[in-house]
This record gives sequence, C-alpha cells and structure tokens, in this order.
Amino acid sequence: MLRLFMFIPFTLTIIGAQQVIFKFCYLFGLKGYYGFGEVGKAKSVEEEEYRKRDRAKARKMIISSVLIGLLLAAVYYFLPVCYL
Repeated sequence: MLRLFMFIPFTLTIIGAQQVIFKFCYLFGLKGYYGFGEVGKAKSVEEEEYRKRDRAKARKMIISSVLIGLLLAAVYYFLPVCYL
C-alpha cells in the first residue's frame, strides 16, 4: 500500500520536467506573472487574453502531471517485489 505514495514524487518530478521542457513556470502562469528581469522580481501580465492562455497552459501542465504520476504509481504498484 505504501507504494501508492510514490504518486507524490512521480508527480513532482513530472511537473518539474515539464517546466524545464516548456520553459514555463506553472506557478507564474497561474498567478499571471512573468519574470525576465532581476532574480526575485516578477511583473504582472497586462493583457487578459495572455493571462487566460497562461492559466490554461498551467492547468494542462498540472493535470497531465497528475495523470502521468498516477500512471507511474500504478505501474510501480503492480511491479513484482523481489526480496533478496
């Protein structure tokens, strides 16, 4: 049963990988920020259309990460256990 808790690290790994691949931070997308200046400084996205697109992309990333995490956890759960 504890093997199902692998869902958490699998999901976090997938969301991190997606952020690197897409060069898009899902938290900034959800909040409507962008940050291309100094480290620690974020600016707000002014256009509502772009904010909507960013939120939609962030939601897709989160949903796909959760689904892939669930799939990987299910595969891991059903793998045979070998005790040495």
